Amino acid sequence: MTVGLQRSSISNIEKGRQKLLLHTFIEIAGALQTEPSNLLPPRSEPAHGAIQSETQKKLSDLPEKARAFIEDAVGFQKRPKKKRGGR
Repeated sequence: MTVGLQRSSISNIEKGRQKLLLHTFIEIAGALQTEPSNLLPPRSEPAHGAIQSETQKKLSDLPEKARAFIEDAVGFQKRPKKKRGGR
């Protein structure tokens, strides 16, 4: 294959048995002559909410700026900021 992966690796990635690095994902999309977003499931699928929730739990330990950067990069909806003080 153009991206330098063995057939077994592609199969394992498709079945979720092997992790996929982001740059490899981009290379696969390029080899298929499509946008990477076309290879992702639609956001309206029920599993997305569970994945987003689990990921946000993991992100909650990060500093605010790092968390905001990652959430923006992957397209998570931003949580409303908590008001400080008694106003």
